[in-house]
Amino acid sequence: MKNMPEKSANRNQEVKFRSTQTQKKVITVENDKGMENLPLEEKLKLLKEIEEMGDWRGLYEDMYSTWLEDKNDEVRRLSAAAFWDFPDEEFIDILMKRALEDPDDTVCAECVSSLGRFIYEGFVSEDMLEDDFNEVKEFLYAIATEPTQPDIIRCRALESLSFDNTDSRITALIDQAYTEQDLQWKSSAIFSMGRSHNSKWTNTILKEMNSKIRRLRIQAVIAAREGYVREATPQLIQYTQDSDKEIRLLAISGLPFARGEGAIEALEVAAADDDLAVVEAAEKAIDDYFGLEDEEFSDTDRVDVRLGKVSDIEILDSAKIQERIANAASKIAKKKEARAKKKREDDAEDEEEEGLDGDEEVILPDIAEDSESEEEVDDLDQVEKPNDDI
Repeated sequence: MKNMPEKSANRNQEVKFRSTQTQKKVITVENDKGMENLPLEEKLKLLKEIEEMGDWRGLYEDMYSTWLEDKNDEVRRLSAAAFWDFPDEEFIDILMKRALEDPDDTVCAECVSSLGRFIYEGFVSEDMLEDDFNEVKEFLYAIATEPTQPDIIRCRALESLSFDNTDSRITALIDQAYTEQDLQWKSSAIFSMGRSHNSKWTNTILKEMNSKIRRLRIQAVIAAREGYVREATPQLIQYTQDSDKEIRLLAISGLPFARGEGAIEALEVAAADDDLAVVEAAEKAIDDYFGLEDEEFSDTDRVDVRLGKVSDIEILDSAKIQERIANAASKIAKKKEARAKKKREDDAEDEEEEGLDGDEEVILPDIAEDSESEEEVDDLDQVEKPNDDI
């Protein structure tokens, strides 16, 4: 659809990296009562446990689809938020309808936020039909500019739109929101500045990182992370030792993306901290910095809860995963070696033919032998490819 800005291409690469990481936990589901009839406490417990696990909500698509119609506002809100992990066009109309009709504003806001995934897919990943992209974009723009809509919903619409940094209408909306005295609008504008990856707002983000208003300061730290703002590195390093633990953890998570001078050294210092939460955040940030995570399974990483049937997922131990990776790498290496060998043979054959005089008898290669070589290469092409889900 559109050419990605350089920073957006980097962000997309990072997202692809995350999508290949090994799952840490698996929730198994066993209950005959069915999803709709579970007690409210069990629903909320399950939703929150899955949310805490990270990027694995996509395993429970049927459950979230069912609970998006639940009677409880919090169940619907958490379910709506999970649709960020389902960038499937079949959910566009469902989220739009719920965003307009749900009686709870926070549920509507989460639906609007999840629709932002389609802006990301269409603009950053360029992996979406243009008609669907435009439909979602115009819907969100209408929400963001509709004065009768609650501010929380309009702000989320602005944040969702901000992935597209080439539309002057969206840029103008962000500028306008930043001039508002209302902290909700101003916070949303700062976040959107980072998400847009537009360098025109770099100085604004840096300024707000020193704001006296904590809420704006937090949003600016997040924006520095979202926008890969290298210039923010010195302030982020300083915040890794801040007395405000939330800002401290956010700064640690932002350094792998800012990647300025001293970032990795600051993360190593944080990894030796006395606070376990700081150590864990720093270790993950170091993994993000180098683009490699090597997480081990343990019994405590396997969470079992009761619920209606959703899916039956195999739990792999670390040795099994490493074995799969090694096998895949070995097959790829063999395929490359076979192709390189054939290329060398072909090149040598070409050179030999070029060196022959016209009067000399041309000796044709052994056809049977050559066919066998080609079959070997063809067979290697059929070798099982590494599973991206490993």
